[in-house]
Amino acid sequence: MSTLLFVGEDIASLEAIVDGHIRPDKDVQSVNFDIIVSSIKDFVNAN
Repeated sequence: MSTLLFVGEDIASLEAIVDGHIRPDKDVQSVNFDIIVSSIKDFVNAN
């Protein structure tokens, strides 16, 4: 199992990436598409 994290300006763009590039791949067995609206803490440490 792998996890991919995409960042985009709108949901439609992210869905297009998943539907156009990830789902058609013959090696992909299943796809879960979840949306993170905000994070509890910073994802990237600016130090």
